[in-house]
Amino acid sequence: MPKLFEFGSLNENATLLTLDQVLQNVYLPILSYSGTRSEQGADSATTAEETPRRGSMGEASKGRVVIRDEFLINLQKFANHIGRTMQQLAGDIRLVMSDLVLTDDISELARNPEIVASLEQTLHDWEVTMASALEQQLNHTPQGNGTLAEMDFWRERNATLSALVEQLKRPLVEKVIAILSQTSSDSLSTFEYHKNELTKYYVEAKDNVRFLLTLERHFKNLAHGANFKVILETIPSLMNALRMVWIISRHYNRDERMVPLMERIAWELAERVAKVVNIRTILKESPATIKVKTSEAKRTLNQWKETYFETRAKIEASGRDARWEFDRKRLFERTDYMATICEDIHEVAQVLEEFYNIFGPELKAVTGDPKRIEDVVKRVDGLVKPLENVSFDPFNLRHSTSWRSVMDRFRREVGAIENEAKHFIDDSFQTLRSAEGAFDMLQNFKHIRSRDAINSQMMRKFNDILLQFGKEVDVIFALFKAGHVSPPVYKNQPPVAGAIGWERSLFYRIKHTILRFQEIDDMLNSDQGKLVSKKYLSVARLMKQYEDKKFELWREQVETHLLSYLKRNLLTRSSTGSATTRSGGHTTKDDVGADDDHISPVHSK
Repeated sequence: MPKLFEFGSLNENATLLTLDQVLQNVYLPILSYSGTRSEQGADSATTAEETPRRGSMGEASKGRVVIRDEFLINLQKFANHIGRTMQQLAGDIRLVMSDLVLTDDISELARNPEIVASLEQTLHDWEVTMASALEQQLNHTPQGNGTLAEMDFWRERNATLSALVEQLKRPLVEKVIAILSQTSSDSLSTFEYHKNELTKYYVEAKDNVRFLLTLERHFKNLAHGANFKVILETIPSLMNALRMVWIISRHYNRDERMVPLMERIAWELAERVAKVVNIRTILKESPATIKVKTSEAKRTLNQWKETYFETRAKIEASGRDARWEFDRKRLFERTDYMATICEDIHEVAQVLEEFYNIFGPELKAVTGDPKRIEDVVKRVDGLVKPLENVSFDPFNLRHSTSWRSVMDRFRREVGAIENEAKHFIDDSFQTLRSAEGAFDMLQNFKHIRSRDAINSQMMRKFNDILLQFGKEVDVIFALFKAGHVSPPVYKNQPPVAGAIGWERSLFYRIKHTILRFQEIDDMLNSDQGKLVSKKYLSVARLMKQYEDKKFELWREQVETHLLSYLKRNLLTRSSTGSATTRSGGHTTKDDVGADDDHISPVHSK
C-alpha cells in the first residue's frame, strides 16, 4: 500500500503551483495526445469494410472517446481556475483602509481638518490603486490564439475588477465618500472619474463573460471535439450563436470585438486541421485513409466560410441589424489556403490509389513480368518522399511558392511514371499469356478508378486481345490437326467417345473466350474482330465435321451388326466350371460394344 503514495514536503506557497504543474505537464498532455491519436484514426476507421463485430466495438470505443473528451474539457477548466486563483493570490489588489476610527457623526468628522486630510490621502491611494489595476488589465492580452483563451481573458478581468468594485461598496468606503462630500473636497471628482472608469470596464467584462458563456460549448467542441464530424455539426450552430451575440451584446456588436473573436475561431479550425493532416505522418497511411481525412478537413474549412456568408446574408435580409462587413482576408485567407493544400494532398492519395489499382496482381498474372511491375510500384512509393521530407510548413502561406514547386515536381514524376506504364502496357500486350485473362483485366479496369491516361491506353488494347485470340485459335487448330487421326484418350475410354471428348475439350477452350467477347458491343464488329470471328468459325466447322463423321460411322456400324450382337451368347460355361465371355466375328470389347454405353448428343455450334 505505501508504494501507491508519494512522500515529500510542500511549503504553503507551492501547493497550488505543484498541482498546476502536474496538470499542465502530465495529465493534460497525456489526454491530448490520446485524443490526437484517436482522431487521426477515427475518421478513417469508418470504412465500408468494417464487420458488424467491429461496428459494435466502434460504438463502445466512441463512448469512451466522448467520456475522455468530457474529462479533458473539465480538467482543462479546472487547471484554468487554478491558474486564475494563483494570479489572484499573487497579485491580490486591495484598497488600503484608514486606521482612523470613524464615528457615525459624519458632520462632526467633516469639521475635523486632520481627519479630512487623512481621508483625502486615503482616497488618493484608492485612486492610484484603481488606476494601476485598470491599467494593468488594459495592458493584458489573451494568453493564446484560441477561442478558450478569449474566455479566460474576460473571466480574469471580470474577477479582478469585480473584487475592486465589491470593495468600493463596503460601508467604510461609503462613509469616507460621505465625509468628503460634506466638505466638497476636490479629490472626489478625480475619485469618481476613476471609479466610473473601473465600473465601466467591469460592466463590459461581466457582460462579455455572460455572452461568451453561451458560446463556450461550441468553443470546446472546436478545441477538443472527437473528430471532424463533431466540428462540422458545431459550425452552423456556432455561427447562429455569434449572430445572436452580435445582435444582443452591447460590446460584441462592433467590428473591433467580433472580428478578433472570429479570427480565433478560424485559427482554432486551422490548427485542428494542421494537427490531423500532418504532411510528415499522414502520407504513411493508406490512400483511402488519407482521402477521408483530407476530404473532411477541406469540408470543415469550406463550411466555415460558407456558413459565415449564409449568416451574413440572413443579417442583411433582416434589415434591422448592423451588417457584417468584416475583413475577409483576416478571416479566410489562411483557411482557404489550407483547403487548397488539403486538396493537393487528396490528389496525391488519389494518384497513389490509381497507380496501385493498375499495377496489381491482375496485371502481373496477364503480363507475366512481375519484376518490371514491382519496379514501377517502387517508383510510385517514392513519389511521396519529397513531400514527407519538406523542410517547411505547407500550411504556412509564406511557403506557398515552395509548396507549388514540390507539387509541380510531383506531377512531373507522375507524368514520367504514366509514360513508362504506357510503354510497359504496350510491350506486355504484345506478348499476352491469355486473351481471356487480358479481357477480364480490362473489364475490371472499367470499374476501378485508375489514371485516365493509362485507362485510355488500356481500353485501346482490345485489338491486341483479338490478335492474341487469333493465335490461340491457330494453336488449337494445330493441336486438332496433329491429333485428329489418333486422338489422345483417357485410359479405358472408348475410342469414339474419347475422340469426340478430346475434340470438344479443344473446342470449348476457344468457344468460352469468344462468348466473353460478345459481352462488349461492337468488339467483334471491328475489322480485327471480323477476321478473328471468321477464323474461329472455320475451325469450329472443321471440328464439328470431325465429330459428326465419327458419330455417323459409329452409328452405321452399330445399326448394321446390332441384331447379330443381340443373338449371341454373352456367357459360356468352360470345362473348369467358370463363366467366360465370348467374342466372335469382327467385333471386340474395345470397339462398338464399349461405345454403346457412351453415346451422347452432338453439340451444336
